[in-house]
Amino acid sequence: MSLLLRGGLVVTQDEKRRVVTGDVLLEDGRIVAVGDVDRSADDVIDCSGCAVLPGFINLHQHVANTLLRGVADDVP
Repeated sequence: MSLLLRGGLVVTQDEKRRVVTGDVLLEDGRIVAVGDVDRSADDVIDCSGCAVLPGFINLHQHVANTLLRGVADDVP
């Protein structure tokens, strides 16, 4: 299965953190090409006027705060 995100504003994660207009091609859930992609794909999404960002991962989470949200909120 392949997916082509066509013509979006691509926010890169290289050392210069460039922002470029281009395409992102994914095959089997992995990014295989970024830029001016001339290959076809099973599905194509027009991303004109949209930002294409990398997946964000929350590396800092207080699990206890999430699990206990609302418990003893009125206790000083």
